[in-house]
Amino acid sequence: MYLTKKLFYSLFAILFIVACSKDDDVEITGLDFTITANADDALQVDVLPTANGAATYEVYFDAVGAPTSFVSTTGDAVTSSYPEAAATYTIKVIAKNTNGALDVELTKSHTVDYIAPRSIANFEGSDNVTLIAASSEITAVANPDASAANSSSNVGQVVTTGDAYEAFIFAPNTTINMTESANQVVKMDFWQENAEDVILLAKLEGQPTTDSAFLDVEVEVTASEAGWQTVSFDFGNNRRNSYPNGDAALADLGNYYKVVFFIGFGTNTAGTYYVDNITGGSDGTAIPDTDGDTVVDSVDTCPNDAGEVDNDGCPATSALPSDDFEGNGNIDWNANNLGTLSGDANLITEANPSSTGINTSANAAKYEDYGAGQYANVSFDVLTPFDLSSNNIITVKVFVPTPSTAFTAPAQLELKLQDKTSSEPWNGQVSVIQSYTYDTWQTLTFDFSAHAAATNFSRVVVQFNGEANNEAVTAYIDDFVMGSGN
Repeated sequence: MYLTKKLFYSLFAILFIVACSKDDDVEITGLDFTITANADDALQVDVLPTANGAATYEVYFDAVGAPTSFVSTTGDAVTSSYPEAAATYTIKVIAKNTNGALDVELTKSHTVDYIAPRSIANFEGSDNVTLIAASSEITAVANPDASAANSSSNVGQVVTTGDAYEAFIFAPNTTINMTESANQVVKMDFWQENAEDVILLAKLEGQPTTDSAFLDVEVEVTASEAGWQTVSFDFGNNRRNSYPNGDAALADLGNYYKVVFFIGFGTNTAGTYYVDNITGGSDGTAIPDTDGDTVVDSVDTCPNDAGEVDNDGCPATSALPSDDFEGNGNIDWNANNLGTLSGDANLITEANPSSTGINTSANAAKYEDYGAGQYANVSFDVLTPFDLSSNNIITVKVFVPTPSTAFTAPAQLELKLQDKTSSEPWNGQVSVIQSYTYDTWQTLTFDFSAHAAATNFSRVVVQFNGEANNEAVTAYIDDFVMGSGN
């Protein structure tokens, strides 16, 4: 009787445990998950799983290509990034609990719509880009540190001399389109010898539009690692307007002619650096090469006259520069063939405003300084420096109408000689100033014989009414001649 009763209680306990286990089993139902692509990065997705009775989830972002790789979550969204390619992936979620219920799984497809950013330069001989050593010397060389970080055969070597604003420029044959939000980051592989902070700045310049709302924009970052590293300039989120438009409303992004890079921006950073694999934006519109000299119009100082690459697309200027603005000159002014110039001044050929006295020619060049900048000027460069040992006199005819509002600045014309190869050509310049009178043609003579021994000057700057002056000036020049003074 004792054994029978003991057996009875044992069987009852087993049946009770089994019954309780059956009651505690929770079936997993209603498994589902949402897939959300990152608005700023099409390669990044979030997966948020939900189910009744699930305690944990295993999320396989690529159940075909990586069938054993998953991310666990208890119900929070999990994130992953895909390779840089357009592709369709199978995402699988497995729901689990610890109460004996069977696992439940669900798969969905996700398509990555990825448009690779354009290659601006990779130095392997396939770049459709003009490389300009604006003030930093840049040349294509063999990769000095080929590694997993950058295994390219060739890279760009940049040598900086220590000036605060040295730069090099890429001017591609098609505009850099920065309108697509997915491709508004410019990336560059950058090499430096030591682990130290170096300020880098990328600037997008020049747009094929006359809309004043489109301004040059820039992004500043800091590189800190030794060796190769990839730096990113996020123009979508981190851009600012470039000088002198810092206080203006932030410019929208569009199509740009050039991207400019500064190494050691605003600091005296000297050294040898390497750059490579520069990408960003997407292909825009083709930039014409009107004169067919292989220098596209966006960087061709003389787009209508076939010239030399080393002379910014202009023909080599003779030793005796002159211009009568009747089509007989050999001066290539720093503009789109007498169009809008840098420095907030224009120089445009027009009819002679007063065909009298010493100047009865049909045409003259109208100089317009709108008063927007205190350094307004026009200029021209020559391929080789001036020989000032004999040709050190400049004569120019000048006509200045009486301004509607009297000027406070002296009525004067200043000519300056500068070294165009310098990163700061205003340092070391020499100048001569002559006064003028209103409403009559007069010949002004500028004597640079005091600098006859100089051999570095290759630019002439023409500036009315001096610097630190925001008064708008309208003037005319004609018969500009540089020579021996005969």
